[in-house]
Amino acid sequence: MKKFMTRREGETAKKRAATFVEFALDDSERAGEIKDLNLDEWAERRGVTITNPKKRGNQMPSRTPNNEELVSRIEELEDQNGQLQADLDDANERLDSISQLASSEGDEGDNDEGEGDDEDEDE
Repeated sequence: MKKFMTRREGETAKKRAATFVEFALDDSERAGEIKDLNLDEWAERRGVTITNPKKRGNQMPSRTPNNEELVSRIEELEDQNGQLQADLDDANERLDSISQLASSEGDEGDNDEGEGDDEDEDE
């Protein structure tokens, strides 16, 4: 059965293995061999699959966009920004309407409670 480990778990297990071999088995040469292996080599020997491979560094784009592409991208972003701003304005208007309705219902609710008491008196 194949084991799965994250890189962090694998590094910890590899260090523990080297420490065990060095101190419990009193074999510093073999412990040194374990320490010298990179994680992927150690994992392959142990039958372990590393589940999160090394992250690649922040790589620069393969080419720099030209002026025309940049202008086009700016226009796209400005259009998107305009649409988002319009959506935000619509949402704020709806929230204002809801707030006004809630405050007016709160005022009416006070009156309803008073009316409810009158109805109870009639019964």
